[in-house]
Amino acid sequence: MSKNAAENGSLGKFRAWKVPAWASRAAALTVNIAVLLQVQYYCTDALGLAPGLVGMVLLASKLFDGFSDLIAGFIIDKTHSKLGKARPYEFCIMLAWLFTVFMFSTPAKFSTTGKLIWVFVTYTMICSVFQTFLNASDSVYMSRAFLSAGDQTKILSFGSPIQMICSIAAGATLPILINMFGKQPGGWTKISLIFAVPYGILGMARFLFIKEVPLDEKEETSNHLTFKMLLDNIRTNKYIFIVSVFALLSGLIQNGGSAVSTYYFQYIYGDLNVAGLFGALGIITPFILVIMPLLMKKWSLAKLSLIGAVLGVIGNLIKFAGGTNLVTLIIGNLIAMIPLMVTCMVNIFLIECMDFGEWKNGVRVEGALASIKGFADKLGAGLASVLVGFVLQFAGYDGNAAVQSTSANHAIIALYSLVPLALYVIQFIVMKQYDLDQKLPGIREELNARRNG
Repeated sequence: MSKNAAENGSLGKFRAWKVPAWASRAAALTVNIAVLLQVQYYCTDALGLAPGLVGMVLLASKLFDGFSDLIAGFIIDKTHSKLGKARPYEFCIMLAWLFTVFMFSTPAKFSTTGKLIWVFVTYTMICSVFQTFLNASDSVYMSRAFLSAGDQTKILSFGSPIQMICSIAAGATLPILINMFGKQPGGWTKISLIFAVPYGILGMARFLFIKEVPLDEKEETSNHLTFKMLLDNIRTNKYIFIVSVFALLSGLIQNGGSAVSTYYFQYIYGDLNVAGLFGALGIITPFILVIMPLLMKKWSLAKLSLIGAVLGVIGNLIKFAGGTNLVTLIIGNLIAMIPLMVTCMVNIFLIECMDFGEWKNGVRVEGALASIKGFADKLGAGLASVLVGFVLQFAGYDGNAAVQSTSANHAIIALYSLVPLALYVIQFIVMKQYDLDQKLPGIREELNARRNG
């Protein structure tokens, strides 16, 4: 940490007023992702496109992400500005919302090909450019805004409830708005604007009020990182790949669940408005998140991820066994929401991976490591839409039918409970390989000795 930063107690430390400021952009991005999850439903039921075709377009969009994420991470690692390394890229939240409105405003007069191209271009700009820079810069920004591991845990624990509340509100509101405006001309433009205007503005609060602190004096001018060094750092850091698979599976579970819930409550439960009630159930997670600092004094985040995966299996098993019984659906969903706590804290994993990479290779790579995890996030979200689209297409789903076939209904039920159950089993197996939490105290002690020397 630089001398000036150390002398200024207001920088790089946890302050209560920083919680809502920090959480603002995370909330805006989370809601943006929640709105984007309706793209499959929008394309099938508003634009009249085949679900399998939509899935192929969304999958094609994801092919850009691996390249764009790595480039964005390299750009961030090479950035040295008066505003900082990561802070300048906060403007991307406003652009993400702008293009979201464009995407949900696909001209009705376009042909099928024209509609697919419009969705592909706007969706790719949102995910492969704007969300890429936001994801790649997030943990880099946090590691400089809050310098101790304890303060980083606190800012995520106390800030995540704000993010979750906004996400819950969006999840509860979206089905109602879709019911009201979804079939009207220009209705989806109205829906997207209802979220884009307030969250595009709110998302800039972090940029306005939270400053970065250089980790050391050399960082302000050092620009020695090469692309080969970046690739070597990634290649030799097995933990970033474990964390990325964890993030990908989390994205598949969460985004797949959000994407299929609209279908489930419309065709299986029989009342789309009830989906809003289940979106509101997430209100319990903020209250659990605030005790994360206490839980992490007893267990590492890696251990908590294993506990969360087990609870995810149990919750989805209850959802499947209970069928359309409201009580069992509520209980199953409540239990299955608990693993979201660990997902909200994933930046802690990233900072651990950055420390390991610096210890192992002698050079600190941050944006690129965060971009690998960011790519996994978006790949999980994209694959969720693709999975839902392909399964529904194969099962004979018809967006113009008031009642679906038996095979389509079975597919919706499987996507709602059995698929996430299986993904949680895989997630448990993956996180059993993460032992960095046991090695980290010694690694950080040696890193501090190197920096001080």
